[in-house]
Amino acid sequence: MSNAKTILIVDDSESDRLLCRRHLKDDPQIKYLILEASTAQAGLELWQSQNPDVVIVDLNLPGDSGLDLLEAIRENLEADSDRAMSDLKLPIIILTGSEDVRDAVVSMRLGGASH
Repeated sequence: MSNAKTILIVDDSESDRLLCRRHLKDDPQIKYLILEASTAQAGLELWQSQNPDVVIVDLNLPGDSGLDLLEAIRENLEADSDRAMSDLKLPIIILTGSEDVRDAVVSMRLGGASH
């Protein structure tokens, strides 16, 4: 899968991760390498070691929240002087059942797109 895109899904719900996997695997044009984590800490470790092309994160995680993960990713990117400025635009998709507009605003400031 040399042309595969690496997707990191960070969600504590196994059924939500399964739903994401199914949708991604149905794409006939792009193959995906899918990484999964159920906590923000595990997600950060996978992000650091695997350098995914896209991160899909649930805001409501046990322990540290999805916003905490976004902040940690942003801090890592800003601290790494070897990374190109374009890496600061890592595509991050936020999944949330929250209707709190503040969550959406904070996540977008940290680089996410709220859906």
